[in-house]
Formats: sequence, C-alpha cells, structure tokens
Amino acid sequence: ERAASIAGRTGDVLCQGRVLEQRGIACALGGDFAGSREQLQEARSLLRPHLKLENLTASGNDKALCAAYIGATSNLGQAEQRLGNLEAALHLKQEALQLAERWDDQLLMARAHAGVGEILGLMQRVPEAISALRTALDLLGRLGATAQEEVVRRQLNTLYTAQPEIHPTLSTPGGS
Repeated sequence: ERAASIAGRTGDVLCQGRVLEQRGIACALGGDFAGSREQLQEARSLLRPHLKLENLTASGNDKALCAAYIGATSNLGQAEQRLGNLEAALHLKQEALQLAERWDDQLLMARAHAGVGEILGLMQRVPEAISALRTALDLLGRLGATAQEEVVRRQLNTLYTAQPEIHPTLSTPGGS
C-alpha cells in the first residue's frame, strides 16, 4: 500500500502501472486470482493510453511502458487461466505475443509463445499447442535461456505423454 501511495503521488504512469502489476502478482501468489485480475486490468487500463502502438519502438520510456504493458497483459492471461477462463486467457496471451512481435523482443516473444502453447494444451488443441511450444523452444535456444527451455520441454513432454503417437524426437529445438 505504501508503494501505491508513493507511486500515486509521483504521477508517474509507469511507476503506478508497475505497482498495480506487482499487486496483481502478489494476489495471484496468495491464491486470489480474482483480485489479481482486478489489479492487472487496472494496470493495463492505466498504461494503454500512454503506449504509442502505431509507432512501437524498443527505446526510451516507450520500452519500459511496452514491457510493463506486455507483462500486465501476460499476467492477466495467467490470472484468467487460473480462473478457468481459457478463451480470455488465450486472447490475452495472443495480444502479448503480437505486441512482443511488433516490438521485436525475442525473449518476450518466446515467453508469449510458451504461454499461448500452455493454454492451447489446456484447451486440448494439441497440434497448435505443440507448434507454439516448439517456437518458444527454438527462440529460447537461440537466446541461450536454458532454464526456460527446460520448462517448455516439460510442457511438451506432458503433451506428448498424453498423445504418444505425435511424439517426434526432441533432440533439435524447433525441428520435427
């Protein structure tokens, strides 16, 4: 609450948005996904008018605002997923992916593909889930993000275990 009060007094939209996002994450960690959704929606509503979506660049304050907005969007998707609203979750994760692609941020793109793949898997849209996860794995491999690669490999293995007839070799990320 103190951070929110300080952020409110500064008038700094980015600071206020980040505080709201962190409050949303804290709610989620405490199991309050409805509260998380509320905080993250507020963060997005606060940040969105300040984004220059028609001319998205990866520099200056635009970079920080875009990263905060993508983070709040992705985390909101996670909250919706935990609330069982898979269509809403998928839409939000896809929005985060589209922004990361427009911004050309490879790590955010990889994370977004992984999030989309996870939700598609929960929706039993296995071929699409595998495609998204393999794209994430390929991006993460190029970035050298081995810890995150391992998480995505586990997600893929879960899908392959459920449908062993579709299991290709996992020796080459992004391969078939």
